[in-house]
Formats: sequence, structure tokens, C-alpha cells
Amino acid sequence: MTLTVIILLLIISYLIGSIPGGYLLTKLVKNDDIRNYGSKSTGATNTSRVLGFKLGALAALIDILKGIVVISILLIFKFENYYLITLNNKEFDIIGLYALFAVIGHIYPIYLNFRGGKAVATSFGIVFLFTPILSIIGIFVFLLIFRLTRTVSLCSMLSAAFIVFLNLIFYLLKINFMAVKSVELVILYFILLIIIVIRHIPNIKRMIKHEEPKYYITK
Repeated sequence: MTLTVIILLLIISYLIGSIPGGYLLTKLVKNDDIRNYGSKSTGATNTSRVLGFKLGALAALIDILKGIVVISILLIFKFENYYLITLNNKEFDIIGLYALFAVIGHIYPIYLNFRGGKAVATSFGIVFLFTPILSIIGIFVFLLIFRLTRTVSLCSMLSAAFIVFLNLIFYLLKINFMAVKSVELVILYFILLIIIVIRHIPNIKRMIKHEEPKYYITK
């Protein structure tokens, strides 16, 4: 029974993660497909380029929240038997799997033929839930790099890397209020970083050629 519920929750996490905020907002406002514009992504950055900063921020909020819905329910109601499992007399924390499935839903949404976003905002929501102080530090790093470069893709990758490695340091030093509580979540953070970098490979190629567009806030 427990295994069945876990599988069902993983599917629900994926389906919620698949909700394409940027796509839906663009359909509502312009009656068009956001994947016809800019980077072809359904994420918040491309949404803000197409619809303006305010609606881009709304798309980001949707992406942030959809990554933590299932996790929040499990933690709030203490459904520990669905994320703390025992195998061979050893306990494993699998709550990160729900987060990972939400991110996979975001980048490969079933509703849009598996063409989605780049995982940044959804990953940020997950990081904010587990390590809010680190996420705030990450925001400052993002804003600092953005002020210097105006390149969102670079800011996203570097701030994500900074959070992941800082989390690892705090975890190893056992500074618990700054880091995640399990090695499984340390691994999750590294997986999210790898996903973010892979999803930004086209951006990296454009940066090497000095063709990556700068971002300027519009209404």
C-alpha cells in the first residue's frame, strides 16, 4: 500500500510540475505559444521577455510553487511513511524524489509534448523550502552577477552552483540551520545543478560566441 501511494505521489508531483505557467499566461494574454518566441522556453525569463516583468514574475511564482506542493503536504502533515523508507534495516529519505519529479515535469511537461522550461525557478522553490537562508544568499549572488552582466542564464548557473557547494560545506561542517539534513538532499542539490547546466547548454554556446542577449526589465 505504501509503495503504491509513493508511486502515485511521484506521478502527481510530475503532473503538477508539468503545469506550464509561462505558456498559460502567454495563451491568456496574447493567444499565442510562448515557445515561438525568444529562447523557446516556457520559463519565467522568456515569459518576462515576451509579456513584461510583472507577468514574468507571476510565471516564476507559479514555477516556484509547483515544485513544492507535494513536499509541503508531506512535511506539514508529517506523512513520514511516504518519504522515510527502510531498506535492509537502513533508513532512506526519498523526499527529494518528489522534488526531482516536479522538476522533470517542468522541463518535460506532458501537456506540451515534453517541451518546457530550464528548471531554475522550480529548483529555487525546492531550495527555499529546505534551506531558506541559502536561497536568500543565492538571490543576492544572482542580483550581484546580474548587475555586472545582465545575463540571466549566467546568473542562474553561477548562483545555483554557489548554493550547491555552500550547502555541501555547511553539511560537512554540520551547520544544520544552513544546510539540508540528509545526504540524499545533498545529492538532490547536485542533480538539480547538473540539470540546470544541461538545460542551459544552448545559452553557454551563445555566451561563448558573445551572442547571448542581455536582459533589461520592461513593464
